[in-house]
Amino acid sequence: MSTPEIRVGDSDLAELEPAVVQSERRRSEWLMTLSEAWRMGRTKIGVGIFLVIIAIAVVGPWVAPYSPTELVAPPFSAPDIPKLWLGSDYIGRDVLTRVLYGGRTVILLALAATVIGLGVGVTLGLITGYARRWIDNRTTPKGQPLHPALWSLLPAHIEWLLIGWVAQLTLGVAFWILPRRWQEPRRGNTTGATIALFLLNAGIVLVSLGAVFGLGPWATAVGRLLQIAAAVAFAHSAWPRIVGRDG
Repeated sequence: MSTPEIRVGDSDLAELEPAVVQSERRRSEWLMTLSEAWRMGRTKIGVGIFLVIIAIAVVGPWVAPYSPTELVAPPFSAPDIPKLWLGSDYIGRDVLTRVLYGGRTVILLALAATVIGLGVGVTLGLITGYARRWIDNRTTPKGQPLHPALWSLLPAHIEWLLIGWVAQLTLGVAFWILPRRWQEPRRGNTTGATIALFLLNAGIVLVSLGAVFGLGPWATAVGRLLQIAAAVAFAHSAWPRIVGRDG
């Protein structure tokens, strides 16, 4: 008489493992994920920016030359080293001091947004787990099969959404709300802003075409350089409106 074969699945093996072994496995997986993430250049850049903001928030108020609400110069005064490293704002406050104090505000806003998002997500997750079928039938979109050609457009979609929409919205809002000059033209020479708009969209198109048609790394590199040039052109065009309002 043959002995029946017994197959044990991964889930069954996981149940048979002691809790300590499962904990060590999860810990090693987390460490491996963090190690792989740290090898990416973008991770190091993000951590570096975060540490700079933390340093500004901690050290800034101690090294700021003035109070953030103190009126130290006429409005829109030009930079005057060592008194006003970045000039004054529209009512005469020191811009450098407000930047140094602003690190704390940035951190508080980020923490508040994280707490709100975490609270909303946990609440919805608990509700979904409690009444899963009722919620799923009303909130969960049903998956639809898509042609592989449509999935190839995903990098272009992300590029247009994150870089195209967000960047152009940011530049448009900045162009609109930055201080205007007393004389015409109120927004100064707008040629730089027009060039920035052209360079930004040219970079977006080039990066998108490179991702969809596989043009190679050169397309992405040139596209990113065009986008950086767009930021430089916009800053060069807008800076005179920040430091002074004389037409």
